[in-house]
Amino acid sequence: MKDAALRAVLVRRLVASDGLLEFVRLFWSVVEPGEFRENWHIDQDCQALEMISREYACAACGARAPLDRGWRRPCACGARASWRRVHPATVINQPPGTMKSLLVNVFWPSWHWTFEPEHRWMFVSHGDGIVLRDAGKALQILKDPIYCAAWPRTRLVGGVTAKQAHGDYETTAGGARYSFSLRGGITGWHTDTLVLDDPLKPEQADAPSGLALDEVARIHDGTLATRRRDPAGFAEVLIMQRLADNDPARLLLDRGAEHICLPMRYVPDCPWDRGHRFGFVDQRTKAGELLWPERFPEDIVARDMAQFTSATAAAQYQQNPTPETGAFFEAAWFKEYESLPRPWELTFLQSWDLGFKGKDRGTRAAVESRSRVHGVLFAWHDPTKRLYLVDERIGRWNYPDTRAVFLAAQGAEPWSRAIAVLVEDKANGSSLISELRELVPSIYPWEPQGSKEDRARRHSARVESGVVWIPRAAWAEEWRGELVRFPRQKANDRVDTATMALDYLYQPGGIARM
Repeated sequence: MKDAALRAVLVRRLVASDGLLEFVRLFWSVVEPGEFRENWHIDQDCQALEMISREYACAACGARAPLDRGWRRPCACGARASWRRVHPATVINQPPGTMKSLLVNVFWPSWHWTFEPEHRWMFVSHGDGIVLRDAGKALQILKDPIYCAAWPRTRLVGGVTAKQAHGDYETTAGGARYSFSLRGGITGWHTDTLVLDDPLKPEQADAPSGLALDEVARIHDGTLATRRRDPAGFAEVLIMQRLADNDPARLLLDRGAEHICLPMRYVPDCPWDRGHRFGFVDQRTKAGELLWPERFPEDIVARDMAQFTSATAAAQYQQNPTPETGAFFEAAWFKEYESLPRPWELTFLQSWDLGFKGKDRGTRAAVESRSRVHGVLFAWHDPTKRLYLVDERIGRWNYPDTRAVFLAAQGAEPWSRAIAVLVEDKANGSSLISELRELVPSIYPWEPQGSKEDRARRHSARVESGVVWIPRAAWAEEWRGELVRFPRQKANDRVDTATMALDYLYQPGGIARM
């Protein structure tokens, strides 16, 4: 008995001095077979999670709260209810198998309850398999005799119950852990910390409609946003591999979330890493250096990445949703120009995708009866067999505004030089063609052949040969990026208008074949 009590005291002291990483070392064998294999990134992840748990600042004076849960008392400056999380939102993008779910879902909440058993947690994933699995592992730690002896204040309500078996359990101090699938009944429960673990399946992000991405955003900003017990003390952590340019990680990062981004192969000054304030940096120094070579050596990484397309591998292993090497087009294939040839040497061509009517599309944009409209002006230079990107019109407009933008373009230079104005003959496009055929004689109804992927595939080799040239301008970089990201994004209007123009140019008897 004395030995058990002594061990509990030692465990408590070790965790108090060395934090979450020491906690992982001590309780690893409770939930996982084999030896705990450490790596520098695990230490850094533990540091970040500790700071999310511990760091509060006064919204009035900026003072930091002491680590003894003093943030629950008023600040010394006199401001009441002024403490706020220093790190209210964090995105962790790491490759598969690097322990992110185990750390965040199992060890972190169990460690946090050692000093704040009244804390409430909510874990949400695309299905209930992940959250139930990890809730069960955390329960093993909480029921471990050493844990119970070391932290007697952390006690579960009741014994092993059916409720616990479904991932929900509470502490006698008022804390709780709730587990839900994204589309489950997330009502009536409130939380201090929300953890989203893989809210999307990879195949959902690939869907051209983007409806799954819209649904996740709707649930996140709707249902989940109302589940905060105390908005000032609330924290959110999203763990996932990048799946698409507009995936849930992008949603949080655009709102200022901390970003722990660790590619499998090191990228110096990684351009898609948004950065964080946790105070540590990627310890690697050489381009291509592996994240965890002892566990994932080069031959294993090469084999695993080879199972995917280059775009998917870049997203899931490099955490780059906008890779230079796309599924159909690569960034380097689009050449850049400083100035156009003389106008009389060029044949101008317009291509328009006017979107769908609101009632035909189940997205948030449709609710506003506004579709994403894209019109692009190309110029064909026959002596060099080059297709120049010249200008574009893009925005979300209703039909009257779309009509006005379209007509304004027809009177602008050099748009007015177009010999053909291609308009996709669907929905709003059909309406505009019918209304403006006499006013714009060069309007040309176009019916695309094949799926979006088929159309992109038709011209992939052609673009690779260097046919398409773009200006050195920010908007042209956005245009190129959308083609490279296709189909891993929701909006593909630029792809549609580009392939329409290429289909027109290279059709039998087309300008490019003359």
